[in-house]
Amino acid sequence: MARKSAVPKTKAKDKEPSLPDVPKDYEEVGDYWEKMFAFENKGDSISGIYRGSVPNIGENESNVHIFEVDGERIGVWGSSVLDKRMDSVNLNASLMVVLQGREVSDQTGREYKDFKVYQKKGTGTPRQRSKDDIPF
Repeated sequence: MARKSAVPKTKAKDKEPSLPDVPKDYEEVGDYWEKMFAFENKGDSISGIYRGSVPNIGENESNVHIFEVDGERIGVWGSSVLDKRMDSVNLNASLMVVLQGREVSDQTGREYKDFKVYQKKGTGTPRQRSKDDIPF
């Protein structure tokens, strides 16, 4: 007959420690968003503070542009047109992005969404090129 080995009794799982309360004058930083905004119809727009862009998201490895609107971070899926327009936007600038409608490319015959991006004058911080973007 095989001898049973003693199995130590496990204690009831201790409660996980609670997280500290975040002071009211602090805000979370980083590349996150609470929900996504979708441009569906001509004239759809989003206005807010541009917080940055995150590359290579999802199966199409798209950009997500992050806006702060009424204290909430909203993600906007990028596209070739929108990404190009967002290249010259200042970080933390007051922005408005408006869907102009759908157009058809003369070169490819494919339909795309056309956007206009407006930045409030004097807002935001110009982006700095990272050192690895400097050509040798």
